[in-house]
Amino acid sequence: MRNTGNLLIPSLLQVFLSAMKQISSPLLHHVIPLFDIITQKLDSFVDEKLHPCVCIATTRGHAMLNKYYGLSDDSIMYRVAMHKLLIDVMLLNHN
Repeated sequence: MRNTGNLLIPSLLQVFLSAMKQISSPLLHHVIPLFDIITQKLDSFVDEKLHPCVCIATTRGHAMLNKYYGLSDDSIMYRVAMHKLLIDVMLLNHN
């Protein structure tokens, strides 16, 4: 009998809830790092021991994140936001 993933689903959904709570107004330089966090979490749920529905849902979620993350590469705002993020990280490490 396969693991339905019922105990894992709240953990998976928690990453999305946490991401939404972290950003009251979604600024691009805050959202882009969240893409990476969510993608890593989804990767940990692609497991053949879980119910196929859970695996399919996480794979689809991963594909959607990749789609929107890929679109950001073509945006001038993305480049500006990543520059802002780099400056923030450099200032944090300097202090």
